[in-house]
Amino acid sequence: MLNGGGVIQVGKDLGLSQGCVICANNAKLILGDKFRCNYSTTIDCSDADIKIGNNVVLGWNVTIKNNDGHYVVENGKDSIISKKIIIKDHVWVCAYATLLKGVCIQKNSVVAYGALLTNTIDKENVLYGGVPAKKIKENINWRE
Repeated sequence: MLNGGGVIQVGKDLGLSQGCVICANNAKLILGDKFRCNYSTTIDCSDADIKIGNNVVLGWNVTIKNNDGHYVVENGKDSIISKKIIIKDHVWVCAYATLLKGVCIQKNSVVAYGALLTNTIDKENVLYGGVPAKKIKENINWRE
């Protein structure tokens, strides 16, 4: 779904399963080559860009959300905060994981099942997991 000047740019060999919800509202969503999105996954891209690299796999029921979703009233003034999300090449985000605004995931990394990622993964080849997510292992890689 596109709203308010949203753009979705898709690379080669896209794979989307049933029930995926992908929205771009006043922002650009970039999906790299060989992007795979399993069923019931949501990508909500509003007011800040999301860039997903090549060979990225999202498990089922993954949520990627770069915004608060609703206005927060602070000192009588409405605000909604959106921040860019970057997922670099060859990343696997396991089922039921949630990625929130402002995160960056380095290449060859894995976000574990059910993880809540609220901070940037600053190194390549790491496994992050937990709520909130933290580094579990280094020097890992994964294969399809």
